[in-house]
Amino acid sequence: MKGTIWVLPVYVMLAATLVSLNVVLFQLGDPGVGTDPGAAIQIYAPLWLTFYAPPLIAGWLIISSRVTPHSRQHLLLFVHVVLVLTLLELSFITDAHWTTILVEWVILLAVAYAMRRLLIPNHVGKLA
Repeated sequence: MKGTIWVLPVYVMLAATLVSLNVVLFQLGDPGVGTDPGAAIQIYAPLWLTFYAPPLIAGWLIISSRVTPHSRQHLLLFVHVVLVLTLLELSFITDAHWTTILVEWVILLAVAYAMRRLLIPNHVGKLA
């Protein structure tokens, strides 16, 4: 996990940018709350970043839990961040219900576990 701390700032920066663009540029925010930049930064971005932080962090821990070659681990983490951001964007655009978001969490964790099991050999890091 030592060399993978980049996951959190990249997630925060890209997710906040996506949510802000949705609210300000595409006017997808709630009319009662507002669609100005202040609402995007103060209300929407923290809310949606918090919704998707648990599967991001859990997937980060799943993928980083084995001793792996750094290039493969970074690739898997990059794919995981892209998947999290994609589901965040789809959920925001479709105004997904909280049960849909929970199902997405399970899917994200299952994909992270499958990527680790299928793409990282079991023998890496074990003594002969």
